[in-house]
Amino acid sequence: MLEAEVKQGHLSRNVAKLVERAPHRKKEFQTWTKTQARAFLNTVAAHRQHVAWQLTPRGLRRGEVLGLCWSDIDLDKNVLTIRKTRTEAGPVVVEGPPKTARGHRELPLDDALVAVLRAHKAQQAQERPPAGGAYAATCYDCGGAHLVVNELGEPYRPEWLSYRFRKLFTTAGVPPSRLHNARHTSVTLMILQGVPITEISRWHGHATAAFTLAVYGHR
Repeated sequence: MLEAEVKQGHLSRNVAKLVERAPHRKKEFQTWTKTQARAFLNTVAAHRQHVAWQLTPRGLRRGEVLGLCWSDIDLDKNVLTIRKTRTEAGPVVVEGPPKTARGHRELPLDDALVAVLRAHKAQQAQERPPAGGAYAATCYDCGGAHLVVNELGEPYRPEWLSYRFRKLFTTAGVPPSRLHNARHTSVTLMILQGVPITEISRWHGHATAAFTLAVYGHR
């Protein structure tokens, strides 16, 4: 009996050692190349929600894009501030602050994106009069005027963005991908362009630069 228990103990320790030595493979993310990302952006240039498809490949999360309000954007100073996210909890849409302090961040806007935002704002102003009293001037969840809304001024459910993305990348003829992988593409392209890890981490709202390096540094 004792001999059997000793053998079993050796076996358990050997299994434990094998588990400890087993290599932990880093998760591979499916990302687009710069050419593929450009092909997607060219395809969606005339889309009504072109602004959403400009922000997503720049690394914003789905909830961050849909949570943006015009009050979060300063087109004169070329600055966008992430203050909240719009997410789904089953059938319920929830708006609230980012999960981490790093998620709340201020991002610089280049001139091209500012031009897109100005055009988008003008488009919304044109849609409002025809809708009349049916137009929702503010969000019933947060009381803000959202950046990404339908023709009646209503913000979308997060799953809508993912659904539209799947339709659009098929039209663009680029490899199938999840919406969140556009965020991974943004990180990868920045690394290839030589952007410092600390800046990449801050831009994407990662918890630490060490996290960014651990997850993407091998690419």
